Amino acid sequence: MTSLEFVDTIHSVVLEAAVQDTLNLANRPPGRRPDVDPVELSTWFNKLPDTDRARVTQMLNAVAYHAV
Repeated sequence: MTSLEFVDTIHSVVLEAAVQDTLNLANRPPGRRPDVDPVELSTWFNKLPDTDRARVTQMLNAVAYHAV
C-alpha cells in the first residue's frame, strides 16, 4: 500500500464514515427507546431547513477532517 492509498483509505473508512454515522444518528437515533440527548438532537436537526442541514454537514466534514 502506498502512502496515497493509505490516506485515501483513512479518508473513506474514518472520515467519511464518522460524518455519515453522525448524520444517521441525527436523522434517526437507533433503538426502541434511545437516550434523550440523541432524540433531542435529532428533533432539532430534522426541523432545520435543508440549507441549514447542509451547513451542519459541512461543519461535520470540517471537524472530521481536522480530527483525522
